Amino acid sequence: MTALVAVSVAGGASAQRGADRSSELLDALARRLKICSEMTDNGQRLACYDRIETDATSGAAAAPPPIAAPRPVGPPPGAGPVTAQPLPPPPGTPQPQPGDARPLTPPPAAQPQVFRDPVTGRVYDPGKVGQPDDKPVPPEDRAFDPRAQGRGAPPSGASAAPRAIEARTRVIGTVPKVSGPGSSVPLVGLEIPSLHIGPQGRWVLQINLANNSGQPFDASLACSFRNGDRSVDDVLIAIRGVRGGDKVTTEVTGPAAQVYVDNAPCTVRSPR
Repeated sequence: MTALVAVSVAGGASAQRGADRSSELLDALARRLKICSEMTDNGQRLACYDRIETDATSGAAAAPPPIAAPRPVGPPPGAGPVTAQPLPPPPGTPQPQPGDARPLTPPPAAQPQVFRDPVTGRVYDPGKVGQPDDKPVPPEDRAFDPRAQGRGAPPSGASAAPRAIEARTRVIGTVPKVSGPGSSVPLVGLEIPSLHIGPQGRWVLQINLANNSGQPFDASLACSFRNGDRSVDDVLIAIRGVRGGDKVTTEVTGPAAQVYVDNAPCTVRSPR
């Protein structure tokens, strides 16, 4: 009787240990399944399930596997140090080929800016903005480039000899005959009323000359057609037989209109 009681007690203890062992295995299996389900990588999750299935088939109760930290991808064995690579060129940029000694094509030149009038539709470049197309332009203002013009001297550097002309005059009025000894009035009165381009396409200088004395004289004038302070054509003008008290006028032809001229001073050489 005593032996039967001992065997019964031992069998109950063994059954209790077996139940505890099964409960621990089920808890471990549940934890492993939960860990596997939380893995985001498909490969790692499937491998985790495979290990659980293998352990369950073999009867092993292995601890849940630790989650492996991702390893950085390094260069292959034997590779040199990693260096930064330059960015690729923009699309359409020609690439130099091996052995090609030709330089790269330079970028296209910048195009001049233009302005389109939103009201009239006319297109202006920077040199024409503010100038209407229908504005009349006098001949003396057409297509001149004063900076590109020379001084009127020959290539050798020697001064060009002035042109000598004898002017034809006509009387346009009279003046008081007040010049003489003891008077402050000059003997010759000189006026330059006009510098313009004539019908022949040349510069024309109008000269008015007055004899302020009572005696006739012959006058000599020196005139210079100029671009600023640069002489482009020098002229010596002879005016014959100006009677006392007469005021006469004459026109002197200068250089071609393509030459820029903006002033033409004259001086009296004789009489003084």
